[in-house]
Amino acid sequence: MTDIHDYQKKLKQALDRVARSTKLPPADKELLLKFSWVLQTQRVSNGRVAKYVNHLSVISETLPQLTRSGRGLGDASKEDIERLSIWIYSSKYRPNTQHDQNCALSAQYYLFCDGTKLQCTNRVPIPYSSLSKSEK
Repeated sequence: MTDIHDYQKKLKQALDRVARSTKLPPADKELLLKFSWVLQTQRVSNGRVAKYVNHLSVISETLPQLTRSGRGLGDASKEDIERLSIWIYSSKYRPNTQHDQNCALSAQYYLFCDGTKLQCTNRVPIPYSSLSKSEK
């Protein structure tokens, strides 16, 4: 099938932005790269992988500002995730973007907690959200 939207290029650009970023902790850069590989091996579309990488890089850049703990996404505590969730839903982004950011965060933690639905030590389940018809 022809990729008329050139999602392969968009994914490459997203990963290049992560690699060049001076705001992302090195461990988070590695985590985002591994996350993109895992999603690709699970045959997730390049467009969705690019979207998740872009959202998670913004979240990763924001985490140290919110927590002042210096922890990255890979070792975020329950309190850190709760603060991220509050930040996502109180941000200036539209409801669909907030939902997408929350989904990206959920997917990242689900995959890197060995598929235990986020029941890892020191981690909190990401609040499930769905958009009402008026928010879509």
